[in-house]
Amino acid sequence: MSKLMKSIMIEQDVDLQCSKKHKSPIQMVVFDQKLTNNERLLCSDCLEDFESNVKMVGLTKVLQIIDDKQIKQIEYKQNLIENNIEQIQMIQRSFIEIKSNLISIIDSLIGNSEEWIKVLNQIGEQTVTYSFFDEIELLIQNKHKNEQNQEMLKEIKQINQSWITKTTQKILNFNSNYKLLITELKKQLQILIYNQVQEETQEIKQLIDDPVNLKLINNKSYQYDDCFAISFNNIGNLMISGCGKDIKVWDFQDGKIKEVLKLKGHTDTIRCLTFANSNNSFISGSGDFSIRCWKQLNFKQWKSSQPYQNHTDQIECILLSKDERQLISSSQDKSIKIWNFDINNNELILQQSLNESKCCLNSITLNFSETSLVACGDDKQILIWLKNKSNQWEYLNVVTQSQEEYGTKVCFLNDNLFIWVSGDISKKNCVRIFERQEGTFIENTTKTIELENDEEEVFDLNLFPIQYNIEQNLILIRHKLYIYFLREQRDGKYKIVNKLKQLSNSIQGSMTKDSKYLAFWESSQKTYSIYEIETK
Repeated sequence: MSKLMKSIMIEQDVDLQCSKKHKSPIQMVVFDQKLTNNERLLCSDCLEDFESNVKMVGLTKVLQIIDDKQIKQIEYKQNLIENNIEQIQMIQRSFIEIKSNLISIIDSLIGNSEEWIKVLNQIGEQTVTYSFFDEIELLIQNKHKNEQNQEMLKEIKQINQSWITKTTQKILNFNSNYKLLITELKKQLQILIYNQVQEETQEIKQLIDDPVNLKLINNKSYQYDDCFAISFNNIGNLMISGCGKDIKVWDFQDGKIKEVLKLKGHTDTIRCLTFANSNNSFISGSGDFSIRCWKQLNFKQWKSSQPYQNHTDQIECILLSKDERQLISSSQDKSIKIWNFDINNNELILQQSLNESKCCLNSITLNFSETSLVACGDDKQILIWLKNKSNQWEYLNVVTQSQEEYGTKVCFLNDNLFIWVSGDISKKNCVRIFERQEGTFIENTTKTIELENDEEEVFDLNLFPIQYNIEQNLILIRHKLYIYFLREQRDGKYKIVNKLKQLSNSIQGSMTKDSKYLAFWESSQKTYSIYEIETK
């Protein structure tokens, strides 16, 4: 158990005096945001001529409130640290077990080799008999006697083969045990990561009641070519967007955009874009059936890879894994492709193709530990794949839905919960919640999020992926004519905290990674609009 934490107030008793330097002890504390430090402290002399409508609390009570808060904070920190230490100790025990197994097998293999050498030495120490007269006869006839040499070679070969078999078997057994130990270690690390996410989620829920305001930045940029995709780099100073079959790169500063250059390479409309987090490389998917990787050479120059055309129809969605070594793509050809992404060499290598869907796949999402993959599409089905011990994706099942609707967007909010958005004209406009129960995802109809129902009958388009910022407890969803911002509530349900209505359903956009800005292009106005997202 870790050492008990202590809470120590920085200020001394002498520091707690009123701003007028009276010698009387402090009696009251003024809860006024306009005042600072000692201005908020009132002694008995100050109280004689002090007038205010703001809240005032006695010093003794304030000190008690602060003490209670500190005690709760220390208890929370102490439990948090102890729980993490317990998890790390389990991981440490796995390291020790791997080390013990490794030392044991190495010692065993060294012992084998010593016995092996000993057996060969015993052969060398054997007394060899021969006949003097037989040897003379062989010399006279100029003949060589090789039988004994052949016997010795045969015996040594048999000995070597026997010990090679024993050694190989021990190595194979170790390899099998080693894989099991490594798999268990990975599970323990994933549990630690998941627990941290859960702990963060509890903290994030404090943001539930804070408002989300949207401030329009008057910086409209017109673009007459269709924009179907927008993405920001990790630090939010670069934005890329589709411009027909080209890609525009924008300088992005404080919500103001300035076009830097236009990248050419694709031969049809850009449908999806995603930046890498580690640098300003990005990946594009197009209606020309191809995926391209783009590596930044300098601020105004990107190099395109070859077009990867393993899909046979337009690309609908692309996802990068957290370590940015794997790319997942979905297409109207009904397939999902799994790629190895070499960010340094700016290339993709196809690893696996998932072909269980019967229709176009509109959206794909990975859970936080990247062990579950979910996809939805035009066949009114939600499909699940799980990653096996060999890091290959295996098809699991189709999720049961309360209403048969085709899905346009899907997104995990934690390891065991994802949200799904329908796209039909006639169906009820809503976001549905699916939670994992005993290994199976089940729709939780009590958490369904009702969206706006307009008189206008329009489809929801699949582009403009859902974004979730866990630190801000903020979910961004575009559905039909609306852009919605949602937050999770204390009861685990989700609430719309702000929304924007547009003139058409062709709205494509994205948030910056820190959720400070929203940028989107709307087809009827042919403009990029930027909003500052004001949250607490």
